[in-house]
Amino acid sequence: MATPKIIPRTAGEGSLGAATHGWGGLFVTNITASSATEGGKMVLAANDGAVMADNHRLGVIEFKGAEDGSNTLTNGARIQAIADATWSASENGASLEFYTTDGNASESLVLTLDSDNLATFAGSVNI
Repeated sequence: MATPKIIPRTAGEGSLGAATHGWGGLFVTNITASSATEGGKMVLAANDGAVMADNHRLGVIEFKGAEDGSNTLTNGARIQAIADATWSASENGASLEFYTTDGNASESLVLTLDSDNLATFAGSVNI
């Protein structure tokens, strides 16, 4: 197996692999005895030294695919966490937003799960 590339960048950024090299998957394994508080964990954090403000993004997961033979990657979907209000010691509300892409259009917000336990669908709901 070839050695994967770890690519350091400036300003605290970094990545494992690159679009041009690609990796088959990411595995986060916790070898501690399983329980209700253990398991693999991935943390996406926003910390610039200032409080999270209303509508600021905590993190995002993007799902991309190649749209041509030139390594052009396009988002097909994404999930992001957004602060519901300005955060404080007593307020840490956040929403999860789910986006999808249809055709060659830009991403559209299709579902929001908010801190008030409400689910808001952008379109009709099929059950």
